[in-house]
Amino acid sequence: MTGEDANDQVQQWLRQYDENEPRYEALEEEVGFTLTKAIDSAGLKVHSIVGRVKDVETFLEKIVRKGYTEPFDQMVDLVGVRIVCLFIDDLDTVDGIIRRCFNVLKREDKVRSADPESWSYQSIHYDCILADSDSGARYDEIKAITFEIQVRTILQDAWATVEHYLAYKGLTTVPDALKRDFSALAGLFHIADDQFQKLSNASRQSEVEAEDQLGEAAAAGGVMDEPIRLNRSTLKAALRQMFSDRRESDDVQYSELVDQLVHIGISDVSSLRQAIADGIDQAERFERKVPPRDDDGKKLRYTDVGMARMAVDVNNPTFRLLRGFKEPWKTID
Repeated sequence: MTGEDANDQVQQWLRQYDENEPRYEALEEEVGFTLTKAIDSAGLKVHSIVGRVKDVETFLEKIVRKGYTEPFDQMVDLVGVRIVCLFIDDLDTVDGIIRRCFNVLKREDKVRSADPESWSYQSIHYDCILADSDSGARYDEIKAITFEIQVRTILQDAWATVEHYLAYKGLTTVPDALKRDFSALAGLFHIADDQFQKLSNASRQSEVEAEDQLGEAAAAGGVMDEPIRLNRSTLKAALRQMFSDRRESDDVQYSELVDQLVHIGISDVSSLRQAIADGIDQAERFERKVPPRDDDGKKLRYTDVGMARMAVDVNNPTFRLLRGFKEPWKTID
């Protein structure tokens, strides 16, 4: 192909890219929305879900680098979405979500397929199209476009970010003097991912044990050899027992409440129960007269943590001050 022919071809690709760009943007928005909704519905917490449409400069660079002759057929990542998970086990959960939401054309696990001696630490890539059930005018212009989903842990994402900054694209590009350090560091990231998963498993097990401990205490009429100390797990178990009809709070709220309670001298489950019992009637009256509301003005109920805080506030005005309010809580008769 002559230089003039090559330039004509590039101009044709650029025109085609410009014509298709609104479709790519619509597809990126649809895929991101679908994944966010599905992940939220599954109750899975992830670090981030980020989509992008490949910009035209990167589009042209990849054509040259890969030697593409039919880039719109060969380039599957013009539209891409990256999901960054917190833990290794979440990758399998996200895998199931992706397969339920889309048609998966190809899946490549770049971690498991890598050479064990490799210094790199990568992610899982999916080539997808929208699901067969996505039909109608909304999908007609985007249904046939292949898109890529990358799934990785937060440590894999950190590694990829630094790797990109250092601009090493493969083992052969790394100076010999640095290869051993890169391999060792990748190993540390791998071990850290495993340890984070073990901590997550241990945290869930701690909650189960706390529920069992409180169940044994209830069966014994509340009589225990030693007080049950407050931590996030025991507080959560206690509040789920006391307020089982109320919405469960986020874990961070249980942790914050433990710190606040211990600060005012409530450091075990028995003391917490008594503090709540002393103020619960007043707190419930307040909720009935001044209920929390959502953005549309609809009446809500306090969560388990919210009601516990309200009840403790009644007889512990310093507790409210501790949480940043200017005045002690005022009750309503």
